[in-house]
Amino acid sequence: MNDEDAEHELEVLKYERQFFFSDKVTFAKKYTDLFTIYFKPFMISIGMSFFAQLIGVSAFLYYGSDIFEQAGNDLEGIKEREEASDILDNFVIGTFVFGNIISAIIIPLSGRKWILSIGLPTIFVALVGLSYTMHEANYGD
Repeated sequence: MNDEDAEHELEVLKYERQFFFSDKVTFAKKYTDLFTIYFKPFMISIGMSFFAQLIGVSAFLYYGSDIFEQAGNDLEGIKEREEASDILDNFVIGTFVFGNIISAIIIPLSGRKWILSIGLPTIFVALVGLSYTMHEANYGD
C-alpha cells in the first residue's frame, strides 16, 4: 500500500466516523451517500445478489430436501424418504459451507485475478461437461 492509498483510506475513515459520532448527520444524508460515495460497492453487491438468485443457489439450499424427496432419491438402510432427503440435503449444505470457508481462505492468499484466470475456464469446462451428460441422459440412446 503506497502513501496515496493510505491517505485516501484515512480520509474515508474520517468521513465514515462522522456517521457514528455526530448529531449533524441525518438519516437522509446517509441515504444520499449511498448513491454518491458508495454507489460502486452498492451496485456490485446488488449485482452479486441478483446473480446468486438468478442461478438458484439459495433456492436449492432452501428447497434441497424437497427436491431430493420429489426426485425419489433414497439412501440404503433408511426407510423414510423424508429422512433420506434431509440427510442428502445436509451433505449439500455442508459442502456449500466448506467451499465458502475454503474460498475465504484461498482468495486473499492467491489474489482474485489468479482465481478468475483459473476458475472461469474450469467452470466453463465443467458446465459444458454437465450439459453434455444431461443431454445424453435425456436424449441419448
